[in-house]
Amino acid sequence: MSDDPQLSGKIEALTQDAVFEDGAMVLGPAGAPETTQAILRSIDMTMLPRDMVFAVGTSFVTLAVSGKRVRHVADTSPDLMAEGLVGQPVNVDETDAVQSLATVLRALFAAEGVLTVKRQTASTALDAGTAGLGQQDLSKVLGPPPVAVTGSVSTLMGDLYEVLGGYAQIADGAITPVKGDADLAAALEALGPKWAAVSQAHMRLRGTAADSIVTLDGVLPGGSLAHFVSLKGAQVVMATAEGSLPEVALAWARAAR
Repeated sequence: MSDDPQLSGKIEALTQDAVFEDGAMVLGPAGAPETTQAILRSIDMTMLPRDMVFAVGTSFVTLAVSGKRVRHVADTSPDLMAEGLVGQPVNVDETDAVQSLATVLRALFAAEGVLTVKRQTASTALDAGTAGLGQQDLSKVLGPPPVAVTGSVSTLMGDLYEVLGGYAQIADGAITPVKGDADLAAALEALGPKWAAVSQAHMRLRGTAADSIVTLDGVLPGGSLAHFVSLKGAQVVMATAEGSLPEVALAWARAAR
């Protein structure tokens, strides 16, 4: 392998086993630093005029790329609210267009899911000049690589270690204590009917099993707070110390992003 980091990265990209979904190459989890680097590499390896469609689910931005440089935005999904940027040249000296492009890309990176890229024949003629943004220009515009956010029940409870008194898993509607003293375990198990009522009310209001946390006071011994949590497909009921609601709110905000 070459000692040149850029050359080594290109060789690795060419030789790795790529994964494809519906004709698009999977780059990785949206927001992960390595995925952002994969985007920059894929642009840097595109010499011939191409439309490169970067997508996360139904959100997408199509970049017109030629000569290893982004020339303009060819299309975007409505949710990115960047229709005014379509067709605008993106050069280093076009400050407003460049910053708008960076905003659109960051919004796409922030979407939850897997980011893919699909190369298509260029929809418009692109000259062979040096206008546009290359890999280094884009890297500067985007700033520091984004930090991947990986919320989960385990990380939520890890953040609450100092105030967590116990927890129980919820599976098939039943509460099964797995941590905590005997009195607390019995109290958590007794919350089964309340969990069923909360779950049904949530489904009536939201119509979906979205991430949620519902806090109850006065149902556990010692003034502990009870929290019904649904996060990333996992469900638990947690007990935290009396007066710990601020810590729970902060940990939930981090985990549910």
